Amino acid sequence: MEIALQLVKLKEKQNFRLLLENYWKEIDPEFNQSKIFIDKYIDYIFNNKNRKLRWIIREQKAVGFLIYYEYSVLENQKGLHIAEFYVKKDCRRQGIGRAAMALLMRKNSHCFEYRLEALCTNSPAIEFWEKNHFSKWKYIFKKRLKGE
Repeated sequence: MEIALQLVKLKEKQNFRLLLENYWKEIDPEFNQSKIFIDKYIDYIFNNKNRKLRWIIREQKAVGFLIYYEYSVLENQKGLHIAEFYVKKDCRRQGIGRAAMALLMRKNSHCFEYRLEALCTNSPAIEFWEKNHFSKWKYIFKKRLKGE
């Protein structure tokens, strides 16, 4: 299967926003509360040079996206944090996600480790990452405050 990771360009910001919104609607039960957050988040990731935005391309069409960045583990060890990873529903279970991850790891083979977070309510994602040899490492808790 031929998969490519292609830079999301600024002129594609609106297309990216639509796909990101579909992704969050699917995975986040609190999406409607955080809908106003999307524009701020998109501005942040498009303006942050450390964040890398990539389309997952198959047959010259965007079938998903990923957002990632590098971090330092130790002085000479880099890690890669996958902030967002999404494959469209109708493109799943075809090996696209696995191929995209394999390509990402080949292109970032200098990294010592890979980290990501998955919502505890997103069981398909948890299953996907476990099948791809990621292991549960820590829990992240959150508490909503008034005005958020």
